[in-house]
Amino acid sequence: MNDVEQVAGVVARAMTDPAFRSELLASPAATLRSAGIDLPDGATVQVAENSASSAHLVVPAGLAAEERQELVSLATGAGTTLTVLEATDSNLWLVLPSPASAAQSMTLGDMAESITESFTNLTKLVTAASYLAGLAFSIGAIMKFKQHKDNPTQIPIGTPIALVFIAAALLFLPTILDAAGNTMFGDSGSSPTGPT
Repeated sequence: MNDVEQVAGVVARAMTDPAFRSELLASPAATLRSAGIDLPDGATVQVAENSASSAHLVVPAGLAAEERQELVSLATGAGTTLTVLEATDSNLWLVLPSPASAAQSMTLGDMAESITESFTNLTKLVTAASYLAGLAFSIGAIMKFKQHKDNPTQIPIGTPIALVFIAAALLFLPTILDAAGNTMFGDSGSSPTGPT
């Protein structure tokens, strides 16, 4: 395990263990060393806590002014006061998320719901694209039928017929996907298909 993973573990533990968080805030260097994290000799470690209204951004010492301003503009959120902390080889910073964010951390169910919502939007996009492409292929088929009528030797009859089949497939794709989804996963709001 590298130092980044070890520090991430310390931060995760501080979010869930109030006694450990208090120990980390009271004596950060000793707590980090006891967690197995190597610190440079003579380095001081300071801990900052984010809250709902304030956030901290740690930047390396000697960062150019324009780079620093760009980082600040990326990290600043509406209604949040941003404090920029400068880290050096002898002065290290550790920023902890607010205790409230630990209470609001995502559960497995929350993650599943979020993924489901994003797939709902994806299905709407696929449906719209399928209808538009089906309409375009239908128009193309009509034009190819007209070209075949005008010049049968130049445009074979297979071309407009193929376009009609492609258009039909695209126009019915959303209905087929909906039926297949309901067959495999059950209709939302009703019991799943198959034995229970």
